[in-house]
Amino acid sequence: MKLQVVESKIRNFSSIGRITSALKTISFIKIKKIKKEFDNIRESCKELNKMVEKRFYSNCSKSEHNYTENEKIKSIRVLFSIDKKFCKDFLFIASSYFKTIEPNQSDFFITFGKYAIEFSKFKNLKRNSVISNLNDSYEVVKEILKKMKTGKYRLFFDFYKNSESKFISQEILKPIKEKKLSCSDENLLYLNLTYQIYLASIENGLMESSSRAMAMSQASDTCDDMKHKLELELNRIRQEKITLEMTEIIGGMNA
Repeated sequence: MKLQVVESKIRNFSSIGRITSALKTISFIKIKKIKKEFDNIRESCKELNKMVEKRFYSNCSKSEHNYTENEKIKSIRVLFSIDKKFCKDFLFIASSYFKTIEPNQSDFFITFGKYAIEFSKFKNLKRNSVISNLNDSYEVVKEILKKMKTGKYRLFFDFYKNSESKFISQEILKPIKEKKLSCSDENLLYLNLTYQIYLASIENGLMESSSRAMAMSQASDTCDDMKHKLELELNRIRQEKITLEMTEIIGGMNA
């Protein structure tokens, strides 16, 4: 390998290493920021959940939440994934989880993120699903509340839970038996659902940033290893060149 080629490759890997190192640093900064935001939102969600539980379910016996087939209790399932395909670790975990879902066609699905949307198309859920993004969460919450007020639906979120390091399906709301809700009750449910959706999206965002940081860290380490190997190759070529020149000089002196 020529000296100029090796030097050029070393410069290229140095540039790539600086870029990946910068992206890794950015990802860790984002993780720290998201984690702080997540902790704040989680505390608010806990308080709202207590208020919802006290208002709608405190007087209900456990038997009221054991449903029979005759009651025809359906489910609203909100699936959370991501849009960026370069987070391979996350996509592998998400794809493995979504493959285990056997949807009931009577259930109602809401999907956030490109992979969840692809799942909904693969499972033929087009007739009974809403494809959305977080910017449309206002409309999504209204659609959920509209169905929950019928008393025939339970609400589940399918998302990546960082504390358990896996995707889970978590029941967010049980059927609401009250036929008429006051304005304050609707506002409470609306606020609770908005926070729950935001919290689940933050959980996914935290995993996405962690996956990106890990990928950039591995890329940065690979660049350092390649740079080190090329530097050894560069030293070997230089040594061979010096040895050849010295041999030619000694040979000329002997002649």
